[in-house]
This record gives sequence, C-alpha cells and structure tokens, in this order.
Amino acid sequence: MKGSIRIPEYRSAGEWLVTARTYLVDRGLPKVERIFLPPAVFPQGDLTVSLSNSEEVAKSQNLRRRQKIAARIIGEKKAVSISENFIVDFRSHYPSNWSHSLNNHLPLAYCLKNMLAEFDPSIKFDLLFDEQVPNYIVDLFEYFGFSCLRYSGPVIGKFYNYELQPFASINAKGREILRDNVIENREHAELYEAPKNLPSKIFISRKDTRKLVNEHEVEEFLSAQGYTKIYAEDFTIQDQLRLFIHSTNIVAIHGAALAPLFFRPESAPTLNLVELFTAGHLSSHFRAMADQIDANWVGVRGYIEPGMIKSAYDYKKPFVNYSLSPFKVDIESLKTAFAIQSGSGIDLPS
Repeated sequence: MKGSIRIPEYRSAGEWLVTARTYLVDRGLPKVERIFLPPAVFPQGDLTVSLSNSEEVAKSQNLRRRQKIAARIIGEKKAVSISENFIVDFRSHYPSNWSHSLNNHLPLAYCLKNMLAEFDPSIKFDLLFDEQVPNYIVDLFEYFGFSCLRYSGPVIGKFYNYELQPFASINAKGREILRDNVIENREHAELYEAPKNLPSKIFISRKDTRKLVNEHEVEEFLSAQGYTKIYAEDFTIQDQLRLFIHSTNIVAIHGAALAPLFFRPESAPTLNLVELFTAGHLSSHFRAMADQIDANWVGVRGYIEPGMIKSAYDYKKPFVNYSLSPFKVDIESLKTAFAIQSGSGIDLPS
C-alpha cells in the first residue's frame, strides 16, 4: 500500500499587534503603536505513506545527550519486537510538548488513520514514542483511542511509514482533521457538554519561563474585567480542551497552553483572544490557528528591554536570547487590544 495527499497552504487574514507606549509615535506624548500584521501562512505540504512488506529495524532519531553517552558506554539497547500490528514511528519529530502533540502529531495520527482505513479498515497500527516523551502526551493519544508504545532502542516490526514535507504543513489541515474526527465525532461528546465550574473568561499565566514582571498589575486589571487567572497545567487534559471549547474570552501569555484552539466548534460564540508576547519572542503560529476558527485575535507586545535592541537589528543571527525571559506588559496596550476587539473606533487599513 502506498498513498499520498497534498496539503494546501493556509493563509490567515491580517491582524493587529499593540505595543507598549513609547515616544516613537509622538515625541511629546507616549502612545501605544497599532501594528497591522501581514497574513500568517501555514505552508503547503505533501504527506506520503506506505506499508512495509516485511519486518524492518527502526532506531530512535531523537536520543538526548545522556542517552547517547550511555549507549557508547554500556552499549545500545537491545532490538526488540514489541507489536504484531503495524507501527507508526513517532520518534522522529517527536512531540516534546503539549502544542506539538495537539497541533502536529494528533492531526497527523488521525490523517494516517483515515488514509489506512480507505485502503483496508481491518489493518491496525500502534504509535511508537520515545521513552523520554512525557506521560501526559501518551495519555492524550490514548484518550483519543490510539494504541501507544514506548521504547528508545531499535524496534523490529512491520512499519506504517510516512513522510511529511514540510512537517509544519500539517497545521494547515489540522483544524479540518480535528473537526471531522473529534468535534463531529460523538465518541468525545463529553468535551462539548456545558462545563461545570470552569470560568468563561480566563487569563492563562505561566509558572516558570516567560513570566510577567508586573503580573499582579495585569491580574488586577483583568480581574476587574471578570477574568480568572489559571495555569493550564493545573487542569486535566479534558478540562484544558474544554476551556478552549467553551470560554468566550481568553488572555494568554504566548506558549503551549494555547494549543487546544482547533478543538473549538463552529457552533461556539466568537472567541475573543488576546495573546501576550515578550518583545523577544513573537510568533504567528497561534494567530494563524485563531484565524482558522474565526476567533477575534489581537496581539500585545511587551516592553522592549534595552538589551534586546542591538540583537533585534542584527539580521545575521537568530533572535533567540530573550525568548523565555520575563517581560512587562503595558496596561494601556491591553486596554487598546480590548477596544480593537470591541470595534471602538479602530479602522482597518484599506
């Protein structure tokens, strides 16, 4: 069995990004800047699949440094046969966090499942993960009905092989895949029932990296607007999904906690989403996802720290040194973001 599909490019609408106040707009009065961002793009891609005709041996491609050192000292792990089913090896481009799992690998797993079902519905497969993958990721796939295996050494078996080029192209089809296989699938109807004891207006903060320096000030402002501060990791897998299915307003620091956006049904009210960025790490990923679910997205960029400026203009080096650094958000930029979402006197560029 061999097959392939073309994944069309997805191009979002342009959206607003609001900055902290500076004198760069008006030297006499500090003002926020409203930057109209160009469309965000998930690239076109090609997914090709095939079933091996005989047993093969596959090695993990994502061993950590300590695993490689251990392999050199005590030898490579024994090659094992761990399943009679076909095996999909997810140890290449393995899902290392919540966002990779929900936005890349879960849609890919469903896509592979659907392509195989068209060929022969009786054929079963298991997903193979590296042992270093966090438990919650395996729990996620098992919740959605996938059989999972974990092993870091060589595996002997029959493989359901795939090649996705570029890998990020699955994001262009992710919303469609999850809509067809989860949102409209009654197997997971419990996710879409009215939740109990979950807030509808939430402020998603972060505990470790990329924290807000003035979080108390931001929390106080948002609390007055009816928002409840949460940490996504304090919730079960199901409740993290429910928050994005049922909430009406979300303010969130950019990060993996935003990954469940694609689970929001078309029948839900328009989601108002404000994404908070450090000036050291802006990304269009969740903006493009928000566009696919017709959310009302506005970005807010925090203060530019003095050390960032030189690096920001050095076009020969990647701008990564401040990606996880703490940052400060201007409350006036949050007020402007809410004004844009409400349509208060903001004209779109022609």
